[in-house]
Amino acid sequence: MARFVFVTLLGIMLAVGVAWAAPGDPFGGDDNGFIPPDIVTQKCEAKVGKAAGKYAKCVFGCHAQRAKGKLATADAEDGCEDICEGKYDETVGKATTTVPPVCPPSCMSPMSIQLAWKAVVDGGNNQVYCEGTTPFGGDDPGFIPSTTAFALCETKLGGLAAKLVICLMKCHESRSKEKIDATQEEVCEDSCKTSYTNKFSLITGCPACLTPTSVSNYGDNVRNSTDNNNGLVYCAN
Repeated sequence: MARFVFVTLLGIMLAVGVAWAAPGDPFGGDDNGFIPPDIVTQKCEAKVGKAAGKYAKCVFGCHAQRAKGKLATADAEDGCEDICEGKYDETVGKATTTVPPVCPPSCMSPMSIQLAWKAVVDGGNNQVYCEGTTPFGGDDPGFIPSTTAFALCETKLGGLAAKLVICLMKCHESRSKEKIDATQEEVCEDSCKTSYTNKFSLITGCPACLTPTSVSNYGDNVRNSTDNNNGLVYCAN
């Protein structure tokens, strides 16, 4: 009887297209990276991934403080980002082990992950802070909002982008644990993107440069970057 039930369940799963992945297999879909080879490595990579997500959220927060005038200069904003980097390094340091399988694995460069996310958040700043005439300054494109209302809208968008990153990374973590297959992982990411766009549609008082299309495109850019950077985190195979 037990054998019959197992065979029946297996047939159902194959019929609905569940894609089994073995440790070391590619993530699949449009995501770089590999299914971790063992549970210890998976936990390590997931910890670094979470640290990267918190780092990105922290940098988004620095941009928001600059936009609101709480950080008066570009140097002050850079100092804020340095604090974010320090917190990231501290978190990764706590996860580091030297007992095999070591954490982080030899294929991983925590510094490269941090720099990749700095490039994503800083590089896309002008897609969030698009209104104004005073440049953000430093290595951040974009402008200081000209009104309090515009600043409120744009900082809310930055917050939604940060949440989008965290949400997408949770989808990747579920995939790394083989809780979902590649198709289900894409559905998970679609849900993250839908939440992002729906929540932005509720924000009022935004500048003309932030349209539903531009905001959606920015979300797609963030999603693509998260998928590309996934290979830096889930690199072991």
